[in-house]
Amino acid sequence: MADEISREALLIYLDDIRTMETIVYESENALAQAQDGVVQENYEQKNIGRVNQVKQEEAKLKEPEKPNMPSIDKVSPYVSLFYILAGCALLGFFLPGLIYILYLNLSDPVYQTPNRVWLFIEGIGVVGLIFLISAIKDTRKYLSIKKEYGKRTKEYDIALSEYQAESKKYAIAVQHEMRSYNEGMQQILTKAKDRRGDLTADIQSTKAQLQKAYSLNIIPLQFRNIQGIYYLYDYISTSNQGLSEALMQCNLDAIKQKLDNVIRLQGAAIVQQAQANAQLYQQNQQILATAQATMNNTAIAAKYAQISAINSKVSLKLQSKELAYQKADFWLK
Repeated sequence: MADEISREALLIYLDDIRTMETIVYESENALAQAQDGVVQENYEQKNIGRVNQVKQEEAKLKEPEKPNMPSIDKVSPYVSLFYILAGCALLGFFLPGLIYILYLNLSDPVYQTPNRVWLFIEGIGVVGLIFLISAIKDTRKYLSIKKEYGKRTKEYDIALSEYQAESKKYAIAVQHEMRSYNEGMQQILTKAKDRRGDLTADIQSTKAQLQKAYSLNIIPLQFRNIQGIYYLYDYISTSNQGLSEALMQCNLDAIKQKLDNVIRLQGAAIVQQAQANAQLYQQNQQILATAQATMNNTAIAAKYAQISAINSKVSLKLQSKELAYQKADFWLK
């Protein structure tokens, strides 16, 4: 019977089992967080910001707009050339005729009075002058626009060169950040793999110790879980009641949700407290040794010895600076 062992020994036993159940609980949670998908997601959330920041800065760069020569101005040289040729041709026809009329045929009565030929020659001269003036005007306009276009083209070339230099700088920065990001990701995944191995080994060894502890048959089967152990330890350690009364008063299913919240909020603290109180090991061992020495019942004395062995193993585990799950918070950094 469970009540055959002393209250002090029972509390030591329940506390050790509670500690082991909590270690398994915290280790399994840590193992879930150490899976590659979770690790990658957490790492990305905490480290991709720098890469995105550089990309956003790169996106702010604006490529300069290349200046365009107006299409109407592109044909001005050809129009001007036509005007020049036409004007020269007309003047070439007009001047010899004018010289001939003025100097060679002044005595000719035909040319001493205005007539159609004279007017025609004069008309050719006027048209030729109009062509030349128009050609000069268009040429000057074209040269002015071309000069301005050349100036804007030089400015564009300078701006484009600066833009390309800045783009190259940001491209190198993005490559650097992505290389650092990928290297960090690979390192964290390697650590996660190692931690999963440590966590799995610790879970298996702790569960094996739990099975040995439960095999004393002090605790009924339905209470051999983390919720049941938390309830029993809390009930007995805060009252004058024993294990039998705790079992009779408990509706484990009704309080399971509340216990889950307690375990989630207090589990890690309970293990830390147990680690801080590891110096109580000698005191607990003394209590168990005294109980065993004064017990005439061989079977119960054997249980004390087994409880002492369990307490020794739990204390030894707690004496390590960090448990496996306590080392496994690397993905939070």
